[in-house]
Amino acid sequence: LAPLATTSGLLPKIPGYGCAGHDLILAASPEYRARWIDAGVQQDRVRVGGVPRYDPLALLPATNALSSDGVLRVLYLTQPFAAHGKVDAQVAAELETMVADGLRMVAGRMPVELTIRVHPRAEAEHVFTLQQSLSDLVRIDKGERPLETTLGEYDVVLGHYSSGLLESLVAGKRILCVPVPETAFAETAEGDKQAWLTAIGAPVARSAPEIADCLSAIRRGEPTRVHWDKVGAEVGVIDGQSSDRCADAILELIDRRANRNRAA
Repeated sequence: LAPLATTSGLLPKIPGYGCAGHDLILAASPEYRARWIDAGVQQDRVRVGGVPRYDPLALLPATNALSSDGVLRVLYLTQPFAAHGKVDAQVAAELETMVADGLRMVAGRMPVELTIRVHPRAEAEHVFTLQQSLSDLVRIDKGERPLETTLGEYDVVLGHYSSGLLESLVAGKRILCVPVPETAFAETAEGDKQAWLTAIGAPVARSAPEIADCLSAIRRGEPTRVHWDKVGAEVGVIDGQSSDRCADAILELIDRRANRNRAA
């Protein structure tokens, strides 16, 4: 409904760079701060806060080791993009079939355990077809625990353009991106998010055989060439302190506003 609400005027359009009436902008990284300043925003109105969502990742132990028993443990991050009107429903169904075919192919090469994680804005029924087609491999994760607390159980995280893929990568997990065809997106912004994810050097698979080959390479421990500078520019410093930095910046703003009002 978001495109309809925006077009009808019920919701404002997402602003480009600029303060849009705000007194303070908290940027995710120094690179994002530079973009705001280059766009004409005053330097003292843009501070680097980081991404509070990623604070728990700073506390995680290293999780990059592969399972020692030879089993490939895959976590699939599903997205209800067809149900939400973001992706053409027919293409989404074909993509699901392709993922299932790729997983069956790799299961013919090595032992595989698949966990399908249900999206927070979806119901378990949304993954029923995929679950049935891979019933001998799969279990369901209803998302009752935060994603970061489950990552140590898996060798690789598979998905499309979920923010959970980026979160998994930052947490030290191997990821595999299976992109949605560009022409299937209802909104350009969704395609832009995916384009960034497919350009950071993580493995990308666009067919069932490619899915099987990429997963096989991951099981063999073959290295990837992730562009960590691009990732860092997107997520900022992950030190567990982003929430505090953002809160402190907001409190400082409130204090300044209060002092100004008292002086008036």
